[in-house]
Amino acid sequence: MRLNQFEKFIITNGIRNFIQSHIETAKLAKLSPATEFETVLEIGAADGNGAQSIDKHFNVKNIFGYELDENLLHIARSRLEKTPQVQEKAYFAIGDAASLAFPDNSFDAAFSYGVLHHIPNWQEAVKDIARVSKKGSIFFVEEFYKALICNFFVQIFIKHPQSNRFNHQELLDVLEAEGYEIIHQGHFFNLSGRIIARKK
Repeated sequence: MRLNQFEKFIITNGIRNFIQSHIETAKLAKLSPATEFETVLEIGAADGNGAQSIDKHFNVKNIFGYELDENLLHIARSRLEKTPQVQEKAYFAIGDAASLAFPDNSFDAAFSYGVLHHIPNWQEAVKDIARVSKKGSIFFVEEFYKALICNFFVQIFIKHPQSNRFNHQELLDVLEAEGYEIIHQGHFFNLSGRIIARKK
């Protein structure tokens, strides 16, 4: 599901970018069992700040950003022109996270910054991320849950799918069913959560 203008504003402003880079990704790197990856997949590349954040806190050679919204990808490509060291290793593509155009066992790590709750068939997205991930790869997930997004006041400003939404435990269950071992997990009153998982 594409973002509306209000949510695009939220994820492309400087405050959000600062939080993603200096708090969220820094915390993921601190908790991760590994910080060096050959090839990384980012689901929902948005404005490119995710790729820059990953490069800042992890040692990676290639970052593949997958994004449904071509306008956001245009912003991302423009943004990365200001960081040539990231631009030369980042590759962006338009597509559906539930149907990734990559071969099996392609990636050493995957990142999803609050993307799964936008995908109607999010279980299929997790399944396909697992498919394209190598054995031993790490999946980093920051997510928002149904207690937050299936809320009248939130829906006034931001439109999300309302059926087939999930909570923290339901996301953990699907990850484990797709062959992931949970390395770290935590949530904030089941409104949002952080998960780091390794593919068995």
